[in-house]
Amino acid sequence: MAVVLVVVLAVAGWLAWNARQSIADWISAASFRPEPRITAIVEATTMTPAAERVFLATAPTLDATQGFAADCAGVGVAEGAHVLGCHVSTDDGFLIRDRIHLFEVTDERLAGVVEVSAAHELLHAVWSRLGDAERAALTPVLLAAYQELAATDPGLAERMAVYQEVTDAQFANELHSILGTEVRELPAELEAHYAGFFADRAAIVGMHEGYRAVFDELAARVDALQGELEAIRAEVEARTAVYDESLARLDADIVDFNVRAQTPGGFDSQAAFAAARADLVARSDALQAEREAIQAEIARYDELRAQLEALGAQGAALDASLAPPASVG
Repeated sequence: MAVVLVVVLAVAGWLAWNARQSIADWISAASFRPEPRITAIVEATTMTPAAERVFLATAPTLDATQGFAADCAGVGVAEGAHVLGCHVSTDDGFLIRDRIHLFEVTDERLAGVVEVSAAHELLHAVWSRLGDAERAALTPVLLAAYQELAATDPGLAERMAVYQEVTDAQFANELHSILGTEVRELPAELEAHYAGFFADRAAIVGMHEGYRAVFDELAARVDALQGELEAIRAEVEARTAVYDESLARLDADIVDFNVRAQTPGGFDSQAAFAAARADLVARSDALQAEREAIQAEIARYDELRAQLEALGAQGAALDASLAPPASVG
């Protein structure tokens, strides 16, 4: 009996050791009291019970102040990019102790960005809890999916380019979060993996596509206006050069006409005089019409430039909504 008891205790100890992170997460999640906004994020992202437990175990914060910037100060970011969330983790070899910090974006045009950021950071927390064998099995699947997607999605390739200098393990970690929250169709093996954390992953991807479209549409409008402005500028410059040359010739011909008109015998007949004068008047009228047309194009250019400046202001406002306010003092 004593031997059996020892074996039972040993097995129980082994199980407890291997489940220590899950036990710690369960205790941390049960003791955490989420604010309503955090609860709403859990629901909007369709987190499964397992995912919700991990998410709440990180005691997620939601902040729109410099406090967020301080919490995520150590997170590397590409130049010009925005940090909308971070997963700060330490592993002492016994337990993973981590926090998720989210930036609260309130601009209604970017609805869903906080939820997608939360799902993204949750997947970092999930990755940190996977065993070595699980990560080793997922990494080649993630990398293969990325290579296939990047071949037809230059935006994804450009985004991941900032991670080219990191290790394959770090690259896979980032892919794990990005593919899971931003790519609609993935290999069956990855879909099965993510299904353990989101009941409806497509809902998260839909939110990402929704706010991403705001930036894409703005960029497309800016590109179209810039192209139109460049075309108008080139046309105005070319027409102005021709106008100036034609005006100079007309002025010279008017001087010549006046000299001939004041010189006896300058014209063979009154009819020749009238014809020459009519030609000069017609050329003058045509140049006046061309001058007005050029001025109309310049006015159109100014109008489009004002539209471009307005779009720039919209873009700046969107960018400002994705960053904490500047610190004072």
